[in-house]
Amino acid sequence: MIPPHPPDAELVVRTAAGDRGAFEALYARYAPRIMAFIDHLLADRGAAEDATQETFVKVWRSARRFRPEAPFEPWLFRIARHEAYDAARRRRPRPLSALAPAAEEAARAGEAPGSGARDREARSAAVDDVMRGDGALAATLRTAIAALSAPLREAFVLARVLGRAHDEVAMLLGIPVGTVKSRLSAAEAELRRRLAAWAPDAGDATGGAP
Repeated sequence: MIPPHPPDAELVVRTAAGDRGAFEALYARYAPRIMAFIDHLLADRGAAEDATQETFVKVWRSARRFRPEAPFEPWLFRIARHEAYDAARRRRPRPLSALAPAAEEAARAGEAPGSGARDREARSAAVDDVMRGDGALAATLRTAIAALSAPLREAFVLARVLGRAHDEVAMLLGIPVGTVKSRLSAAEAELRRRLAAWAPDAGDATGGAP
């Protein structure tokens, strides 16, 4: 019998011991956010569903290797990223994880200051509202996000689509907060450029500064 809201570490330890109830509790807690993350990385719902299932298969099989004193969510997201990239490699000639050095260098050069939680949530809600729509702008934004280099896309999806704070994104991706901010700045600049070519006012959907 699992008590209400047990800590992640307890659930993983029980999962490692073969407790399917604990595993199902982890799945219920994290599968929706992992699915959303992978879906926005791949822009392919079917592939994202498969990669999400594979992520949790790996959790079940690898739970014994998890260190209970470490935070669970970054470990889980690393598995999810790996599964997303595997799915991308199966369908694309060029790996999704290939870096774009010029974009990364531009990100470092154009580091933007952090913003308050309320502004961050408003930007995330605005992007989410657009992407949930069925119109041409939603499809164009999803395509534009999918065209970003992997580091920029991950940061943008976590911060602007899923609404995670900069320090949370840094923890999940294992990078400094400053790098998160610089990648967001570069991602937003690239998305504004792509969307402006489609419609003059579409760049506002990225959540960046006007």
